[in-house]
Amino acid sequence: MNTTRSILATLVFAAACSGATSGAEDPDKTAGETNDFAVCGDEVRDGDELCDGSDLAGQQCSDIPGFVGGTLACAADCAAIDTSQCEGDPTAAIVRINEITSTEISDGELAGAGDAVELVNVGMAAADLSGFRISDDAMFAEEKTYTFPDGSTIAPGEFLVLTKLDDVTMVGNYPFGISSVDPETIQLADPAGTVVDSVDFIGADATISWCRVPDGNGSWQYCTRTFGSANEAGEGGDSSTGPAAVCGDGVRDGGE
Repeated sequence: MNTTRSILATLVFAAACSGATSGAEDPDKTAGETNDFAVCGDEVRDGDELCDGSDLAGQQCSDIPGFVGGTLACAADCAAIDTSQCEGDPTAAIVRINEITSTEISDGELAGAGDAVELVNVGMAAADLSGFRISDDAMFAEEKTYTFPDGSTIAPGEFLVLTKLDDVTMVGNYPFGISSVDPETIQLADPAGTVVDSVDFIGADATISWCRVPDGNGSWQYCTRTFGSANEAGEGGDSSTGPAAVCGDGVRDGGE
């Protein structure tokens, strides 16, 4: 009897961990219905996935601002579009949020900065940032927004590092602070108010650095600090939600 109960308990636990049923097990599931749980790598864009393998939501390189052709791909974590094999428009500038830290920088040219945000121009023309705005407020409230002054530019392939404005010394740029613990969203908008890039992350992930690898179009992940130069992947995982959950490993991860 005890053996039978043990086997039944094991079967119930395994079924619970699977979190999915086949079409035969779920006769109410209709063809083409989105799965409840997204599985990155199954070639089907589900849940909050931006893409999955060859499933790019019908997009191609020419649909992405700044590109005219080439081969579009999906990043390994299904959370970003990979434009590294796209052909750039020689007349376009493409500015992206590229690296973030949520704690004070203690060495180098930025020593003493409370936190920092790096932008990169991955386009083939110089970017005029005059009137662009960056903020951690969805409504771009004036007291939480930095507006780029006239004449602000980034040359192709170059980086621009912004730091938190020090209320005492008045050194720095943006007036908002980046939490080292809580969820954050940072947005970059053009002069017309159109958000051209944004990133959602957990402040704790950026205590060293949270960046795109490769620069400008790669997946966001833990990095070593390389403000002002090409990003380098660091240790600590590759996702703001940590390593993928493995049901049955004795550790409650992800959405378990």
